[in-house]
Order: sequence, then C-alpha cells, then structure tokens
Amino acid sequence: MKKVGIDPGHGGHDPGAIGPGGTYEKDLTLPVALKLADLLKANGFKTVLTRQTDQYVSLNERTGILNNTNCDLAISIHCNASGMPDPDYIATFIIAKGGHAQELAIFVQRHLVKTTGWEDGGVRVGNFHMVRETDMPAVLPELGFITNPKQEQWLKEPENQYKLAKAIARGICDYYAMEFKEPKGEDNNMFKDVMKDRWSYRDIMAMAKLKILQGYPDGTFKPEQPVTREELAAALNRIFGMTNEDFVEIIDTILPKVVQIENDGHGLGSGVLIHPDGYIITNCHVVSNNFAEWQEAQAEDKDLELEFPSMVGMRSEFNVFEGANYAMGPVLYYDEYKDLAVVKPQLGESNYKYPAMEIVKENPGRAEKVIAIGSPLGLIGSVAEGVISAVRKSRERTLLQTEAEINPGNSGGALVNLKGQLVGVNVQKYIGVAVEGLNFAVSAETVRKFIQEGIDAGKLPDKLKTIL
Repeated sequence: MKKVGIDPGHGGHDPGAIGPGGTYEKDLTLPVALKLADLLKANGFKTVLTRQTDQYVSLNERTGILNNTNCDLAISIHCNASGMPDPDYIATFIIAKGGHAQELAIFVQRHLVKTTGWEDGGVRVGNFHMVRETDMPAVLPELGFITNPKQEQWLKEPENQYKLAKAIARGICDYYAMEFKEPKGEDNNMFKDVMKDRWSYRDIMAMAKLKILQGYPDGTFKPEQPVTREELAAALNRIFGMTNEDFVEIIDTILPKVVQIENDGHGLGSGVLIHPDGYIITNCHVVSNNFAEWQEAQAEDKDLELEFPSMVGMRSEFNVFEGANYAMGPVLYYDEYKDLAVVKPQLGESNYKYPAMEIVKENPGRAEKVIAIGSPLGLIGSVAEGVISAVRKSRERTLLQTEAEINPGNSGGALVNLKGQLVGVNVQKYIGVAVEGLNFAVSAETVRKFIQEGIDAGKLPDKLKTIL
C-alpha cells in the first residue's frame, strides 16, 4: 500500500499569503489537504499529514515527518501570491526537471487545469524547502492566486476545495496507473461531518451549493453548533443578495472565451474557446460554404459534398489572439449531422494560452438558468438570459430547448450555466407565426461525443481528451 505525505502549507501564527478579502492561505490549504487525505484513503492509499489543525509546524519538522514515516511521495499544498491582482494561472512546482517528481507533477497539473479552467502555468522548477529536503518525489501545487480577487472567492468555497483535492487525487492515481474511485457515503466530501444518512443532509448541501451557508476551514460544517446572530445576518444577506449580480460576474468571466467567426461571403457566427491551445467549437453551418444547399440536397435524397474555405476569420473584442483582435485558421474537423465543427487560429506563439471554457459533464435540467452568448447580426458579445425548457434527444444529437434568444449570428456561440460552464452550442431558432422563445443548442453531451470521434478519427489531437 503506497503512502502519500500531505503538507498543508503554513498554519498557526504563520498565515501565509493574505488575499484582498482577508483570506489566509493557511485556511485554504488545510481543508484541501484534509479532503485529499480522505479521497486517497478511499482509493487504497495510506496518508501522513504534517498538520491536521491550525497549528504552526516548522519547515524542518514538516520534512522530518515525511522522511521519518517513509512516504512514497509528497504533496505540499500552497496558494500563489503576487503584488498585482492580475495573475490568474495555476502551476505545480518541483525541485528539478526529469525524474518521478516531474511525472507526478504533470499528472497533478493536468487535472488542476481541467478542474479550475484557469490558465495553465505548467510544471515549474522552484527551490522550495518542501520539494528540496524530502527523500521522496515531492511536488508543490500552487492552487491559483489568493491575491486575485476572483480566485480568492473561488478558493474559499468548500465545494471548490473538494474539487481541487479530487484533482490532486486523480493526478496521484494516474501516476500509479490506478483508476480513481469516487468515495461513497458523502456528497463529494463537501463537509466531512455531514453524512448522507443525516436528516438535514439534503438541506445542508442545497444551501452550501447556493453559497448561502458555508463550512469551516477544517472541512467541517458543525451541523449541531448553534447559529450566532452575525452568522444568521450573513446567511440572510446572501439570500436577499441572490440577484442578477451572479450573472454579471459570470458574464465578465466568460465573454473573452466567446469569439466571432467570419466566413467571408457565406456567413457570420460565433465560436467558443474550449482548450487553452486555441481550439474553438462552432457550428458546421457557420464555416461551410454551402450548408443550406447541402440540407436541401439531403431533403431530396441527393448527393452533395460540403465545401469549406481554406481559412475562416475569428474576431475577439478582448484581443485574445496573442494580443490581437483578429486571426485566421482552418477547419480541423466537422460533423454535418451534429452541425458541429472545430477551428483553430494559426498564429506564431506556440506557448500562448487562451482563456478556455469548461464543458459541463451532464445535461442541465429543465428550468435551469442559462445565458446565450454570441454575435447576433454581427453584434459581438451579446448576451441573452433564459432557462432550459426541455432536452430533446435524437439519434444523431441531443438538443437543448431554451427561451434564451438565439438569433442569426449567435450560431456556434455559448449556452452557459451559472457556473460559467458550457452546457450547449447555440445552433438555431424556430421562426413562425405566433412562435416565441423556441431556440435550440447542441448539448455538451453531444459536443463531448463529437470531440472524441474527432480524436478517434485522427483529426483532433489527443490532448483534447483533457477537456472531456
């Protein structure tokens, strides 16, 4: 049985870095570490923690604990900090390139990027005590920037702390070529003292997911602890504060990930950045030169080859194309029946990372709030709010019916949930007498299937598997 050493950075009188909202780094590293220990034990590992409470442990004591207990590998959990609020990447540090530590770091970093959707800062070399003075392979993931206000808020959420712990656990399982297994008995281990058989379980989880109630830094909820007047005031304020401000924050985050697609003389539409290397999902009919004619031929049971330009244009009001607002690139893969296509800008900077939108894992339910983003009639960056009206399945694809407006030019744009995740690719609007609010998007479920088929066909690279 492999033994993993887990080091929650800082503690006690050493708060670590402090966020603009007053969050201490030590209060983020500990709950992630405790959740990581639970996940690893559920997957057959032994774990050793250098601290389990808010206490000070010196660096020499920490490495002494890990070395003396003969751990097979070590994870030292920290948050990054900067004198500027702008940095927003996530990175994992090792003492030197090559060897088992780098292999482990690559797996851990891959899952952290996939989980957070933040810019990939890569595996980096750093002369840190916790990776230098350990006898076993050791990695130090910096879980985003606590000094970035948006990342600070995200890191404070117990649900997100669990996601980070799970990402690290998945990386460790990948390193050992093991299948990661989700533990049973608790709901994603959001709170380690709230079990599924508790009478208030569903209520506590619902309020936590809505961010009305929160847990404690040690990963507990303390369900039987009396509520103070200030805690009640905070909860009530969150309830009354649940307005469209949630949408504003999400829109500001995801707008840079939606671009305009220009097929000169044949159409105008939208596209969504889905991978940091610049891969963009859009509709086949947006990038094809003769899609309407092809549809007519299909209806008449005639053969007609789809035609595509050698390059399509891509425009961004946020200058995401290596600092420019326009780029061109080829159509890499398409499926006319799913009405999906992948394009990619051709630019010179191979290490440049684009803002990318996470693809949701499950179809949304009816009445779930969504936002449609795209370029209707060329009005780039337009936003429309609505709900999912229904989920319509067919042999070729699954469509999401929504009241969110999807007008010409919105095609290929993003249908997004309140977490900023892609739930669908806008595709069409039904137009008829006395018909309103009948719009459709290709579901994320179909998008993931489409991408996997492109990988299997050799048209798309294997690295896109990380977003599925």
